[in-house]
Amino acid sequence: MTNQIQKKQVHKKSNINPVAAAVTGLIVGAGAAVAGAIVLNDKNNRQKITTAVVDANNHVQETMDKAEKKVKKILV
Repeated sequence: MTNQIQKKQVHKKSNINPVAAAVTGLIVGAGAAVAGAIVLNDKNNRQKITTAVVDANNHVQETMDKAEKKVKKILV
């Protein structure tokens, strides 16, 4: 015997126009690209960004090493 009860699909109408959303996304993306280019144009800003990325990478590596040691202690 088959199940005769079927779920009804509910159609919700969105108040956001997909074209308007795409245009907004394009404008925001272009603005971010221009701002990034302006910031990276200065040598001092590039150095600051490089230092921040290296520091973040080191911090993540230290955290991963600590977590690995804790897991090894638990498993052994």
